[in-house]
Amino acid sequence: KFSLAASQTITFDLFPYTNTTYNLSNWGWGGNADLEIAIYDEDFIRLDRDYPKEKLDASLSLSLSAGDYYIRIKTSGVQGSQSPSGFSSYGSRGEYNLYFDELFIIGDQDEDGVLDGWEQQYFGTLSYTSSDDPDGDGFSNLDEFIAGSNPTDQNSFLSLSYFISNQNLNEMTLSWVSVEDRIYNIYYTDNLKFSPFVDISGDLSYPIQNYLDSRIKTNNFHFYKLEVRRDP
Repeated sequence: KFSLAASQTITFDLFPYTNTTYNLSNWGWGGNADLEIAIYDEDFIRLDRDYPKEKLDASLSLSLSAGDYYIRIKTSGVQGSQSPSGFSSYGSRGEYNLYFDELFIIGDQDEDGVLDGWEQQYFGTLSYTSSDDPDGDGFSNLDEFIAGSNPTDQNSFLSLSYFISNQNLNEMTLSWVSVEDRIYNIYYTDNLKFSPFVDISGDLSYPIQNYLDSRIKTNNFHFYKLEVRRDP
């Protein structure tokens, strides 16, 4: 069983781990490897499968939404007209390797506030903490996890840009890079010392990535901030 935290396309590769005979992609001695990989949803309804004949591996790629899923592997094997060297039955081939392509799993085994699947996707380990900043861009792993940015790219982080219309100085267009499964809010104040930031946009969900502030402004100073949270 596995769980996805977000929609994604996943590739599953299944192949035997025995001897050099089984590094071949196919053979000509008859029979069927009877090697099958199938994916089921949480109601145990089969979504797709790969059941190749005269091949020693199976591969399956499909797009899945967030949720729980099950993998079924069948490797019983069927005797052909001949047997591969050193084995009398295809059904006794032994150990198999199953590889997942960028599988994003729900769970936080190290309890650092960041999903383990996200850590494995970018770092291949759970050794980093939520406060670490491996790419040195000033944003912690937790910041980048929430924002949906890449924690290994110092040019990838949440930022807010603006454009002021020459025709109307009251019109301020604010822009950012929107990420799927995120909710954004624009806050404003004209005095950092005496006036608290006020939410002027309300919730802005992906794919919205800009906001026009056309309110009449009486002060010469304008301050904005962008907040983001994961969409539950």
